[in-house]
Amino acid sequence: MFSSLIPEASARKGGDIIHTLNAQAKARARKGENILNGTLGSLLDDDGNLAVIQAWERARTTIDPRLMAAYAPIQGHRGFLDGVAKELFGGNAHKTASVATPGACGGIFLTFKNFLEPGQSALLPHIHWPPYGVLSANAGRGLACFNTFKGSRFDLEAFREALWGQIASQGRAMPILNFPCNNPTGYSLDKEEWEGVAEILAQASQKGPVALLLDLAYEAYGPEGSRDWVKVIPQMGETTVVAVWTASKTFTRYGDRVGAVVALPPNPQEKEGMERAFSYTCRGTWSMSGHAGQMLTYKLMTDPVLKAEADRQRERLRDLLFERAELFNGEARRLGLDYPRYDGGFFVMVFCKEPNQVAEKMRKEGVFVVPIEGGVRLGICSVPAVDIPRLVQAVGRAL
Repeated sequence: MFSSLIPEASARKGGDIIHTLNAQAKARARKGENILNGTLGSLLDDDGNLAVIQAWERARTTIDPRLMAAYAPIQGHRGFLDGVAKELFGGNAHKTASVATPGACGGIFLTFKNFLEPGQSALLPHIHWPPYGVLSANAGRGLACFNTFKGSRFDLEAFREALWGQIASQGRAMPILNFPCNNPTGYSLDKEEWEGVAEILAQASQKGPVALLLDLAYEAYGPEGSRDWVKVIPQMGETTVVAVWTASKTFTRYGDRVGAVVALPPNPQEKEGMERAFSYTCRGTWSMSGHAGQMLTYKLMTDPVLKAEADRQRERLRDLLFERAELFNGEARRLGLDYPRYDGGFFVMVFCKEPNQVAEKMRKEGVFVVPIEGGVRLGICSVPAVDIPRLVQAVGRAL
């Protein structure tokens, strides 16, 4: 028998470990087991229901359904793009190049395609969200990694050495930083660390083109100082700052796949060329992103009443996560667990030497977490406050 698939495609794996474990947890729960599922990055309330910002549905009633049903422009709804750019870059929004994407994943893929040559590699911490590897490979690019932590801090020296090495070896660099509330570690850079990153980028950008990809999926739920990255942009030299934004977390609309890429080039003359390049990738990949979600996001960003309502509802969800983080920190410190600084966000990571074995032991107790390089990822976002002690104690017993 012949295979119609090319050999490269035949060898690809479907799905990923996160969704596989989530399916296993749900299957066991349906059989009546008392399952604690900390796998997916979806925020649940303390009753175990998906927590959503209801203002989204209120906004839907204010827009003509025929407008939402129509095609969006390839680049995206202009009001939506301007709103996201203003949200991210404030007074510099008019200097940015932007495009709508199907969620943050679409934005990351688009960034790979436009800021790296085929076969070149992006640069990111060795502890990272696994789908970055799938996105880069699908774009015909690769990944190179540097050590994530030195002691209890982000390893700036490792970042510097790796970044300079990439400039030397491939003539350009695209580092990826997923802060604040990093997935999977939960770590957020502080002011001093952001200043260190900016200094390193400024030096590297004198040797070759550097595009910093900031995956801001969790920024809306970060601790105080989550916007410090904006303050250090003037210190980044000739670096292009590429921010990837998503409504999945910001407005709890995971299934609507509403995202955007907003790039701030150091040279204003590059703006037009970037927007043409972004639109080209859109047309050749997904054509255009969903119109309804863009219009609803625009409404929630610009209508004073709806914006205030959405902000209040999001603040309650942030408080819910902060409460869980406080409970986790108290229990984890009591047990002496080794984990990064965790001030809030969807996930936290506990370091261990044999992640797969630790996660397997926990599953035998009905507690599901995700094994990753160097530890296990705990989805605090999906664990009710009352179950946080059970989650932490299960980790402690499995170590």
